[in-house]
Amino acid sequence: MANTTISELATTVCNLPRCAIDASVWSWANAYKVSITIFALNQLGILRSLTREALTSSQLAVRFSVSEELIVPLLDLLCSVQILQRNADQFVASSSLEAVLPLVAMEAHVSATHLTAAQIVNVLQTGAPADIFQKSDVQQYVPVFTAAMRSSARTLAPHLVRFAGLTRCRKLLDLGGADGSLACAVQRMVPNLSITVIDLPRMAPAFAQNDGNQPESGIQFHAGDLRDPESLRDQFHDTDVIVLSNALHLLTTAHRSALFEVIRRSSPAAARLLVYDQFIEEGPLDATHFMSVDWIVNGVAFRESADSYAATLAGAGFVDVHTRRFSGLPGALLSARV
Repeated sequence: MANTTISELATTVCNLPRCAIDASVWSWANAYKVSITIFALNQLGILRSLTREALTSSQLAVRFSVSEELIVPLLDLLCSVQILQRNADQFVASSSLEAVLPLVAMEAHVSATHLTAAQIVNVLQTGAPADIFQKSDVQQYVPVFTAAMRSSARTLAPHLVRFAGLTRCRKLLDLGGADGSLACAVQRMVPNLSITVIDLPRMAPAFAQNDGNQPESGIQFHAGDLRDPESLRDQFHDTDVIVLSNALHLLTTAHRSALFEVIRRSSPAAARLLVYDQFIEEGPLDATHFMSVDWIVNGVAFRESADSYAATLAGAGFVDVHTRRFSGLPGALLSARV
């Protein structure tokens, strides 16, 4: 399946005997058990330990106070999907897995409380999106969310700095920048850069709690709503770079069009626009295809590829539009100029 496109998979399934189709549906319906095994072993700290050293099941049982008899089948399950490797009686994970574990923790929380079959049914029937920040357990979610954002920012920031030549810039706007994790990661590399993070008022407390956002840092928070871009137009008048990272998929088509129109009309000539997101490409089935379910629960049908959205930006009047992918990043970066 790793080298099978979605269309090929669909064709294969359609050509299967009825019993094989039933078996395939049953297998996919049970695949969530791999996910919850990942979530459980991450919660226990087992996955992090296995990225640092190979351990036997008995060593894991002692270190984490779990049943050795019961942990072995779960470890073997993750070996069967190549998340873990087994060498004789030792289990180990790739060291690169550690960087993803904060995102895994966020996904565990989201899938338990937000991304459910009931939520999907509700949004399909009513069109009303589910807002995770309005749930009763939001105070437990915010630290998990911000930890995931910091992990992602550490990976993305070096590529933004090099690709966009941010060392030559004075001012950057980070649209939908949440707690300022990306802004902090960028400014550590470009200390003289002035950055304004724009996000909903509810993110202000998380921004204030981020140690990198000290008053003297040159990073400030501006409360605003990207769905009302006219209210933000003054923010664009004196900026060199506008960054929209992992926020495009949260906006409807109409909201995207309105935002980019305000950016184009209000920004200085030759200001650069950088858009990073999980664009959905034709090709092998991967985690990006699954993200469309998250977006549907948020009330947005985001099905754009990087190339198709580059064409959209060019059609909206932006120039010098091109796309770029980087090793280690699941998404794509679009660059354009006003």
